[in-house]
Amino acid sequence: MVSSDRFQKLVRQLRKEHELSPEERNERLRGYFFTSMRELPENLCYDLFDRWSEEAEPEGRGFDWLADRLVILIDLFQGEYDDAGDPLAPGEWDFVRDAVSESASDMDVTTLTYVMQRVVERGRI
Repeated sequence: MVSSDRFQKLVRQLRKEHELSPEERNERLRGYFFTSMRELPENLCYDLFDRWSEEAEPEGRGFDWLADRLVILIDLFQGEYDDAGDPLAPGEWDFVRDAVSESASDMDVTTLTYVMQRVVERGRI
């Protein structure tokens, strides 16, 4: 099963757990995200999750928006990014570029190459 498919399955189950507080729900979401991205450096996972989590709250986008954005990131780092749909905005690509650059020495070269190739294709370098 592709990591994003498993992540989406876990998110669907999480949506059904109505007794959880928003904080508990976000902590579980973070755990699912980290598990899906376990091949990446932990600091990169924190950077990615925190950036999109912080954007979700003040904009009122909430849990569903955040979960959807995390799926996009999982697909990107698993080499399954939707190039045709290209769901990341230019500013998001800039963040990915900077975060990956900081963690490059701790990343698998195949993943690093795939992600940075997508960054270059979008003219973000």
